Amino acid sequence: MAAIDTMNDSAHQMNKILHKIIKKSTQSNSEQIVKKMTETGENGQLRFIENAPRAKHVDAEKYAEILQGFEQYRDNVRQDIRIFLGNFNITDIIRYSVGVGSFGTRCYLVLLTGNEGESPCPPN
Repeated sequence: MAAIDTMNDSAHQMNKILHKIIKKSTQSNSEQIVKKMTETGENGQLRFIENAPRAKHVDAEKYAEILQGFEQYRDNVRQDIRIFLGNFNITDIIRYSVGVGSFGTRCYLVLLTGNEGESPCPPN
C-alpha cells in the first residue's frame, strides 16, 4: 500500500507543478512582453523603451551592423523562413543586459513589425 500512496503523492505533486506552469505561461506571453517593453514613438511606430543600463538603444553604426547581419541571416535560411521574415521590417534595436554586474550577458533585441507598420500584437 505504501507504493500506491507514493504514486498518488507523486501524481498530486506533478499535477500541482503542471498547474503552476500553465498559470505562469498564460500570464507571460509575447503580446505582454511587447506591451511591457515598447511604446509608440513620435513617428507612430513601436519602439523599445529605453531603460539604461539594462536596455539601451544602439548607435547608428551598431544598428547598421545588426541590420546587415539580419539580412545575411534571412538570405541564408530555408525559403519558407525567408518568405515569412519578408513580411516584417526591423523597427528598433536595443542592447539588453541580463544577469548581474560583470557576470551579466549582453544581447541585442530586434523589434520586428509588419511591412504595413502594424503592431505585432492587436490593441485591446
